[in-house]
Amino acid sequence: MFVTTKLATEAKSYQDAKEAIDDSLQKLDVDYIDMMIIHSPKPWKHFQEDDRYFEGNREAWKALEEAYNAGKLYP
Repeated sequence: MFVTTKLATEAKSYQDAKEAIDDSLQKLDVDYIDMMIIHSPKPWKHFQEDDRYFEGNREAWKALEEAYNAGKLYP
């Protein structure tokens, strides 16, 4: 079985992304996730706005890297 899930489009902070990763692990009842993606670079309700959410996506990526290094995301 290959487990894939995603960070919600609204997870644009380090803390939100970290919590979302842990929530996914708990809800899926698994020790690690094979592939976790950032669902969308911009929250849907702000998709037409000018903010590109670069900083929020960097923070979410940092949480993904830390989860990977902790063994929560499979290499």
